[in-house]
Amino acid sequence: MTLDELCGRRVAIWGTGVEGRGMARLLLERSVIPTLVDDSAGGGARVQVTSDAELAVLAPGAVDWDRVDVVVRSPGVSRYRDELAAAARAGTVVTTAMALWLDDARGGPVLAVTGTKGKSTTASMAASVLEHEGLSVELVGNIGRPVTDLYGRPPADAVVVEVSSYQAADATVSPRVTVLTGLAPDHLDWHGGG
Repeated sequence: MTLDELCGRRVAIWGTGVEGRGMARLLLERSVIPTLVDDSAGGGARVQVTSDAELAVLAPGAVDWDRVDVVVRSPGVSRYRDELAAAARAGTVVTTAMALWLDDARGGPVLAVTGTKGKSTTASMAASVLEHEGLSVELVGNIGRPVTDLYGRPPADAVVVEVSSYQAADATVSPRVTVLTGLAPDHLDWHGGG
């Protein structure tokens, strides 16, 4: 699913951090008003999404999940949450900003770096090598700059994206070039393993 395919759908964004606000901004630019969801939302909570747009934030229990077509969850929100599992059973698409961006960037000059340890170092080194070769490079993803920042920018010669397992869990498209630094049993609690 691409970002443009969200247009005309009822979208909830679960998580109001940098990536969630970035996704909300992108949807507002496309005339889609998302429902914002956050575990820390209290009565009357609101989040500034753009300089002129502030949106209400609901707690997960206050959302009518039957009225949501797509949930874009932030990486820290486990895809195994009961609310997301129920929404998925009811036909709601559960995805992430990373999964949407990977679909939009399909076939592009993308180098993805994933694995348990060493992702940031490897991604930073790869970006540095590519820049040293004279390429314009964007370094994004789990490293601290969300992929939502790339929409609307001039295309770079290469994009190096650090992908955490939390971000990769809902991805359906993989870049042509991917580096796996290694695997270890970290984060099994989040992924439901033991």
